[in-house]
Amino acid sequence: MNDSNGAAHSSAAYDSTIGIQAETVHNSNVYFVHHDASPQEKFRVGVQLLEDGIPSRAREMISDAIAHGYHHAEVRFPWVLAMLSGRTRNVAGRAMRERLQTGVDLVTYLVLPVACMVAFWCSPDVQPLLVITSLVQMLVLAVLGWHFLRRTEQ
Repeated sequence: MNDSNGAAHSSAAYDSTIGIQAETVHNSNVYFVHHDASPQEKFRVGVQLLEDGIPSRAREMISDAIAHGYHHAEVRFPWVLAMLSGRTRNVAGRAMRERLQTGVDLVTYLVLPVACMVAFWCSPDVQPLLVITSLVQMLVLAVLGWHFLRRTEQ
């Protein structure tokens, strides 16, 4: 807004948010996500960031959407693209490889065995000794998983 002298000034109402303030903007995309935006909105903006060639910010947005409960098959593919986009093997570095390996290890050593045991427990001809054995195996898996997660946090 300009006053009678030609000087520019701005005003905003209480609790309003200003996305951009400029005299002139040419050929630019503005990505604005309100702090309390829904996970779906964060995902949508993350995909747009990915399509516009900003994978690091897309990675943040899509990961935030997943962390807040927006996770299904359609979300995983853009997330993987954002995780790997714009990175060479050397740039991705050790931290990225360790993060991916942690996910693979968790599925391999915790999720799949637990799923198999649950399927076993649901079968019609389960014998008591086998149930006790599988409970001990489940306990061992839980302890190993707990140690594994503690190791990856360090």
